[in-house]
Amino acid sequence: MEGRAKSNRRLLILDDEEEIRTTLAQYFGSLGYRVDIAANVPEALEKLPEGFHVVLSDIRMPDADGMDFLQQARRINPKLGVFFITGYPTLETVIDAKQLGAVAYFRKPLNLAQVESRLRAFLGEEGESLIEGGVLVVTHGLMARLKDRLARFQTVVCPSDEDAFLAEVGQQHPKAVLAYAGAPETPQLLRAYQRLGRDANSFLLVSDDQTLDATNEMLFNHSVSGCIPLEASREVVERRIQDAVNLRETQKDEQ
Repeated sequence: MEGRAKSNRRLLILDDEEEIRTTLAQYFGSLGYRVDIAANVPEALEKLPEGFHVVLSDIRMPDADGMDFLQQARRINPKLGVFFITGYPTLETVIDAKQLGAVAYFRKPLNLAQVESRLRAFLGEEGESLIEGGVLVVTHGLMARLKDRLARFQTVVCPSDEDAFLAEVGQQHPKAVLAYAGAPETPQLLRAYQRLGRDANSFLLVSDDQTLDATNEMLFNHSVSGCIPLEASREVVERRIQDAVNLRETQKDEQ
């Protein structure tokens, strides 16, 4: 699997709000899930025999609620994983969802990375990563900006202090390091990392328009591995990291 969920993983999205159906379908479709949608419970039940593995279902819908759907769906496919999403969480629905066998219960607005992580855990894919090895992110602030786009990597966060950074590198042996180009400590961390020689892997800058000069300096004069725009899509972030790691592995083989 190269960067996407396995293509045979079928996901049904059940929600009476068109905008939510569209957003979820685009998001999970971009990750390789085979996605279908339903606007109501009868439509969803009609589609279930097509062979879905998981369903993301709203709870409050005009015709019938998600609890009714769960009970009927389980009679059609006892192994089906039903994940509830709701904008109106209550203690009663939480308890009912658990008792009826739902896999998880999420409050809207959704943290999509969290939802996908739970889906992958249910599907037995939680331990998979796009690269063999971890990604070290310098500072929790940068991680907070990128976490939704790093969901398919094993990540570790460290402070920007050089000693702490090198200690984490020595312990984790990351395949890639991500650091904000505009942070004053980043050039120093880059030089320290490069002094590791063959033991160093990919060092990638995360940049925006405000860091153009610093990015230019490190890209062309200090041989940084590459650059990721701060607002890049998840697909771009994943591809840049994978490409940088693959290039570094090729360089090591040639040394």
